[in-house]
Amino acid sequence: MLALFLELLLIRIINRSTGLAAKTSDSLVILLLSTWISFKVEWLFGLFTALAFFLDSFLPEPNRCNRIFGGIAFLISLFVFVRTAGKESILMNTHLGLFMLAATLLFIPQLLSSRKIKSRGDLTGIPLDPLRIHAAQLTALLSAVLFATLKGWAGVESLMPLWGAFLGISLYGYLHMLLKRLCKVSRPD
Repeated sequence: MLALFLELLLIRIINRSTGLAAKTSDSLVILLLSTWISFKVEWLFGLFTALAFFLDSFLPEPNRCNRIFGGIAFLISLFVFVRTAGKESILMNTHLGLFMLAATLLFIPQLLSSRKIKSRGDLTGIPLDPLRIHAAQLTALLSAVLFATLKGWAGVESLMPLWGAFLGISLYGYLHMLLKRLCKVSRPD
């Protein structure tokens, strides 16, 4: 559950769903949570955290302070990786590979087709930046795929709500597109 909570916080840092940049105290709490999860669960979470901090520091309206947090998260991830080197086991199998490929291939067209973002920041009411939304979605997808690749089905199960979101967004998008086409066909010109 903490890994999912961390993923949610990382997505929030990138997409700024509240409309505001993360405060230094927010970044510190996320770094501490990421460090704990990296040591207890998997070094990859430190890497995902570093990626989120770096993206936040380079995307529009950058939070340059997060470059420091990104560097620290990367170093922690590297330390944990070196410490656990050789203990990793990639449990990729055909079914897992097909599941990840199908979910990814269904999700990416939906992600790329959303050019306009109607959502507004929770606290500011200002429209969210589409580039930040796409970066957050791609980061979440990358996190889920890498964790599943490294941990096998246990990795998928650990982040199942995230996989469910990918599939739900995809199915909704395709259903919406199908209904639009059916409505056009049923209307006489």
